[in-house]
Amino acid sequence: CTAVERVYVQEQVHDALVAKLREKMSMRQFGNRADQPDQMGPLISAAARQGIHDMVQRALQDGARLECGGTLPAGAGFFYPPTLLTQVRQDAEIVQEEVFGPVLCVLPYTTIEHALEMASDHQFGLASVLYTEDYRAIMQASNEIEAGELYINRTPADPYQGYHAGWKRSGLGGDDGKHGMLEFTQTRLVVMSY
Repeated sequence: CTAVERVYVQEQVHDALVAKLREKMSMRQFGNRADQPDQMGPLISAAARQGIHDMVQRALQDGARLECGGTLPAGAGFFYPPTLLTQVRQDAEIVQEEVFGPVLCVLPYTTIEHALEMASDHQFGLASVLYTEDYRAIMQASNEIEAGELYINRTPADPYQGYHAGWKRSGLGGDDGKHGMLEFTQTRLVVMSY
């Protein structure tokens, strides 16, 4: 659920990041994990795989650039290669919808305000990650990112003492921590004179 689908990166380091991502993602193997445990496994169904592929194809038709992946592999299984897209429009379906597959869109930004605006400009808001050494950017993101979770300078690993829930159309309520336990209870007020 908290898989990275979009990366917003400063314009001046965009190309260098894309080159590194392309190299790493192109090397990633997929296949039966019983044969080789470090391989990426299959998607949940043929329909899911086709849906992801169709979404990638629509992004390409809409002007996105394919850096790697994006093909339907031959053979058995619901495998899909790690796919990297650039030159994707912010309003593209693949940016606005949840992909639920190994597809990463990289979009450049000019200012932190621009990045925060784009990061919140969609109908989902489960988790966001911010890598920065700028304390003001951290505080600004903490106040402005429209997501139930914000991870600063770390990957999105759910802290069990915290509350795990999304904003907007993400999630079905919350879990973990004290507030998560309250999701499974029903409050009752009893008022009486005895």
